[in-house]
Amino acid sequence: MEELRSFIRKSQTRQLYRQFLRLVKLAPPSDQKELKDSIKLEFKKHLSETRDGHIAFLLAQGRKRLLELENLLKMSK
Repeated sequence: MEELRSFIRKSQTRQLYRQFLRLVKLAPPSDQKELKDSIKLEFKKHLSETRDGHIAFLLAQGRKRLLELENLLKMSK
């Protein structure tokens, strides 16, 4: 059961990461590299996290930040 939970969390993390990278493409070209580097750094910072509760918290925070970035990019157009 633990392996399934881990698999699901990894899948959710990859999905969130891909969503961020797709969203970066909507940013002005001059900001894209900095945004992409910042996103990569944030995900790498938590790469070794194994506590399920903390991973769930990080995913929730990530989804919130994704929405914030999306709204910010929409407003800047």
